[in-house]
Amino acid sequence: MDQVLIAQLSDTHICAGGKPLGNGVPTSQRLDRAVAWILSGRLPIQGCVITGDLVDEGSEAEYQALRERLDPLHERMPVYLVIGNHDARRPLQQIFSDYPGIGQTSEFIQYSLPIGPTQRLVVLDSLVPNEPGGFLCDRRLEWLDDEIARYKHEYVVLAVHHPVFDSGNAFFDAMRLSNAQALAPILGRHGRVRLVLNGHVHRTIAGQFAGIPAWVGASCAFPYGVDYAKDRKSHPLDEPPGLSIHRLGEPGAPWASHSVLLPLDPR
Repeated sequence: MDQVLIAQLSDTHICAGGKPLGNGVPTSQRLDRAVAWILSGRLPIQGCVITGDLVDEGSEAEYQALRERLDPLHERMPVYLVIGNHDARRPLQQIFSDYPGIGQTSEFIQYSLPIGPTQRLVVLDSLVPNEPGGFLCDRRLEWLDDEIARYKHEYVVLAVHHPVFDSGNAFFDAMRLSNAQALAPILGRHGRVRLVLNGHVHRTIAGQFAGIPAWVGASCAFPYGVDYAKDRKSHPLDEPPGLSIHRLGEPGAPWASHSVLLPLDPR
């Protein structure tokens, strides 16, 4: 059976030197625990995609600190990096040039790679420098259209940092992928995209976009709350961070996604 298991981490927000975030969250230690969980052998995981906000400010020192923590995982399986609004293209490309797909990118960090016998990961770059929200220009959309058309016998997992659907959280919905509607005709035309993976909101949310299951992965750094107020900013919660596991089946077989909670820091 052509079953593939991939892990999804998101919004790792690593700081230089492995230091905590300004709010005191020890993001490096929490990423270490997430990596240890994936490498524990509990599941036969074959790859890991990290859906953006890899570091907190986009500096070279932060990407060096991130690499130190991801290399043990990279030695065991492919690690696929997606750019988020806290990231910066050039230092990410320089420091991770030997990671899957990154070395083949130029202006935008977009790439596609096979992740199974009939499954392909397609990574999009929704970064708008100095803006929290995301956008896909015509060149990025044209690349996506061409890339899906090129692989006519593979089913696609699409990964993009900014959510493609409204979550109901007004604070985050105001800075999701602003032109997600431009994706819909491309995905509908090809009919082979089976799952859309997002980050940005820091908690697990299942939704649908253009008739396709969409999944916002939990942050392995810290979660934001479930908040449907229209006039309130979301704040980090002292709740467990997490990761996701996606089971990608062969054509015609069901696909499934699972949310995994990770332990909080020792008291």
